[in-house]
Amino acid sequence: MRLSYRFTAFFLRLFFRTFYRLEVRGLEQIPATGSLILAANHQSNLDPPLIGAFFPREMGFVAKKQLFDHPIMSRLMHHFNSIPLDRSGVDLKAIRTIRKRLSQGQALVVFPEGTRSRDGQLGQPRAGLGLIVAAAEAEVLPILVQGSRHRPALPGFRRSLLLHFGTLVPRHELPLDASGDGDGKGRQARAEAVTQAIFQHIKAMHAAAGGTGERASH
Repeated sequence: MRLSYRFTAFFLRLFFRTFYRLEVRGLEQIPATGSLILAANHQSNLDPPLIGAFFPREMGFVAKKQLFDHPIMSRLMHHFNSIPLDRSGVDLKAIRTIRKRLSQGQALVVFPEGTRSRDGQLGQPRAGLGLIVAAAEAEVLPILVQGSRHRPALPGFRRSLLLHFGTLVPRHELPLDASGDGDGKGRQARAEAVTQAIFQHIKAMHAAAGGTGERASH
């Protein structure tokens, strides 16, 4: 782990523990080595730094390409191993970069919903996660974030914040061998099925943590 990354993670942990009533679960579930896709729900812009602060390895993020438009933000995104993704279609360049990173044993965060939830409920996941999982030989770890949509506050006014690392999703449980792989519709159907199978784990964690439901659409 780079020294600059280690220092940044330290100060981020201090920030979250100071301004939130933070609970972190499931750190023991995280593999110490090996390629890993972390699939997390998305509530706010605080989610990437929150996950990165407590994940015990240096990691990267798959982020919408618009975040790289600003020069300063772009430099920060690249420093923290982020990969720009064009969400308007199938971004083959991004998928090739993701496959390369994962083949090197790295860990990458993907937000299946593709955009933030303003009300704390889970949105509809997109097929992008399934495309990534199908294209790369990597373990999948679901993550639940709950409470990050609330603004940081001083002691006495702090809101609860939960970061829950789930259990690994066995690849043999995912519909990676679905029929119709040879055409675009078949690949899309497989990607959607894989995404839904993984997202079911996040939904179960959300329900166990007191989540009240799922929004029909964004």
